[in-house]
Amino acid sequence: MNKILPNNFDELVNIAVKKFWMSRSASSVTTQEGGRGSVIGGKNLDGFSTIIKLVAQHCGAPR
Repeated sequence: MNKILPNNFDELVNIAVKKFWMSRSASSVTTQEGGRGSVIGGKNLDGFSTIIKLVAQHCGAPR
């Protein structure tokens, strides 16, 4: 891995993808047609926002 990304970047991406699909499939929002309810219900991208935060901190951005 390079210096811009944390050593465990691949693991972080795997976790984020799993969280994404788990939140999509576990959504209790059923009032919207198709999968739209789970998308607008929130929390789908929380794992990816964590990655962005960790990469920024790894590059020296303040907490």
